[in-house]
Parts: sequence; structure tokens; C-alpha cells
Amino acid sequence: MKLRHPKSAITQFGDSKAPARTWRSKFTQWIYFAIVGFIILYAIYYFVYMRFYFIQRGLVQVNHVVVASVRGGRILKIPVSVGEHVKKGRLLMRVDSPNDCRQGDGVGIVLALKGKNSLDRVKRDALKQQMKLKNNDLKRLRYRRSMELYSEQGIKLQALQDKLLALQGDIKLLNQQIAVRNKEIKRLSGLGVHHNGCSDEFVRAPADGTIIAINHAPFEVLQRTEPVMDFIKDNAPVSLIMTLNNDYYDSLTLNEKVDVYFPDGSVGKGFISKIQSTAIPFPIRDSAHYLPERTRVLATIEPLESEDLNHWRAFNEVEVEVRGWR
Repeated sequence: MKLRHPKSAITQFGDSKAPARTWRSKFTQWIYFAIVGFIILYAIYYFVYMRFYFIQRGLVQVNHVVVASVRGGRILKIPVSVGEHVKKGRLLMRVDSPNDCRQGDGVGIVLALKGKNSLDRVKRDALKQQMKLKNNDLKRLRYRRSMELYSEQGIKLQALQDKLLALQGDIKLLNQQIAVRNKEIKRLSGLGVHHNGCSDEFVRAPADGTIIAINHAPFEVLQRTEPVMDFIKDNAPVSLIMTLNNDYYDSLTLNEKVDVYFPDGSVGKGFISKIQSTAIPFPIRDSAHYLPERTRVLATIEPLESEDLNHWRAFNEVEVEVRGWR
């Protein structure tokens, strides 16, 4: 028996060439790499943005002067309008003498102003006492919230905070009225002579500036030291108030430079001049189901260059965008 070698079952083929790549396959590959690269770049940008950069809203505020009538009476004339720029000494308001001013002299006016100040100080002290009580209520309500004993804490907290803001506004107004009366008392006391004080009162601009608000009209009757208009001096200080999450407290630094984007498209430079906390930090509690209330960081920003002051003043009480590095 002869052994025969079986025939090879492997068929030999000639060397075959790889198929040529078409423009469609190349285009698809480029799209794939572009998408992957975009995702990587976006992840890097998002990490850097969230970690080292911030964009927040802020409010531009210019210090203003409250214009008021010291004696009160009927307004005879207001020869200025909102938005008008006036020079120092320009007549802002003329007020007719009140009826009771004809019954006394300068000494009587001083005594009346001092009496009004005494009453307003009593009111102010009462309001401060109310604020103290409201603050105590707020602390108790926050404690209840921390212990999860009160379900409607959100509504109560907001109501208490609104009441505190209203009380602060009333106290600020009383302080302004007392300051105006003290100024007039000092002026009358420095004259050293008696006068009937029954001539019309002429209220003039204390400096060069702009009228930003007028709260009364001619022929209305004013009470003593009642505010009539708001006035901004040309050289009035201007700043920007910005609030941020408490997490920024450790990352912000004084004199840090920021960019300010105004609604007209212009960009200004500023620096952080003050960093404050809006409230006493709430105690941290170890709980998996409760997140304690966090305080806010209040940052004051001022213009970096003195030539930008007028540009900032033009946006008084306007919300702007602030960008900077943490």
C-alpha cells in the first residue's frame, strides 16, 4: 500500500491590495476627531471656568445728597428737572414761609427744630428696638429650620427679612432728617442774632452736580426736613456692589482686578476694595438630609482708573456684569 500525499486544500491567491480610501471615509474620520477634540477642550474650559473664573451681576451705586426744606411750607417753585446738570448755588427750590414761623424769631425756630429732632430720635430708638426683636425672631426661626421643627420657614424667613429691610429704610430716613435739622440749627446758632425767619426759603445746590429724582411738585405742602429731591455731586464717590456665594470668601482678595461689562457694550476695569459677609455664618451641622443656610459674600468694587469715574456714574442704579479670576 502506497502512501500518497493529500493535495493541499489551501488555495493560493495572489497578493491583494487594500481598497483605496474615499473622500467620504476621510471626511467621516475628520468629523469624529473634531467631535472628540471639542469634547476634550470643552471639559478643560469648563473645569478652568468653574474653578478659577466667575461671572456675576452687580449694581452700580453713586453717593447722593438728599435735598430738603428745613422749615417746611408750600413749594412755590422748582426751577430744575430730573437729569439736569446744575452749578453750585443754583436755585433748586423756593418754599413759602409756614404760618407758624411768623409767631416767633430765630430762637423759636431753633427750639422747634430741636424738639422735632428729639421726637425723631425717640422714633429711631423704637425702630432699632423693633429691629433687635426681629433679629431675635429670625435667629429662632433659623434654629427651628436647622432642627427641622418648622415646615413653613421659607415664608416666615422672607417676611422677617422684608420687615428688617423696611425698618432699616425708616431708620435711614430719620437719620437724614435729623442731620438736616442739625445743620440748620448750627447755622442759626452761629448767626448770633434774632430774626423772624418769615422770608421765603431758597434751597440752592451745594455743589456742581445732577438732579436724579424729584419727589414733589410746586404748590405741595412740605413738612420740616421732608426730602424733596436727590442730588449727585460731580465728584461723588461711585462703587459697584456684588454678591456671591459664600464659597468665594476664601478665593477673593482685596485689590483684585475685575472686568465690568456695561449695558452699552463698553468694558471698564475695577478692583475689589472691600469684602464682607452679609450675615453671621450659620453653624455647620452633620446631617445627610439637611443643608444649612449659607451666607453671602458682599464685595465692593471701585473704578481702577480715575478717568472712568464719570462713565461709571452714568450707570447709577444699573445692573452690570462682573467677570474676574477667583
